[in-house]
Amino acid sequence: PPVEGLAELSRKRIELKHHAISLLSGLTQEQLQHPLRAEQLREKLRAMANQQVLKKSRVTDVFITELELE
Repeated sequence: PPVEGLAELSRKRIELKHHAISLLSGLTQEQLQHPLRAEQLREKLRAMANQQVLKKSRVTDVFITELELE
């Protein structure tokens, strides 16, 4: 990844977390149990970062390493 993109992500880490928590809090139980939930979540997180947080760079992919539902 380009250095300037990583720098912007680093500077806006708290803002990204805030928006990610808001996005996750707005999901219903049904959405979280959908078979394609990880793929849908990846796309929502990518779009959120690009549309609401990042100005000079773009997220091209999101990797979910763990998904735990309670």
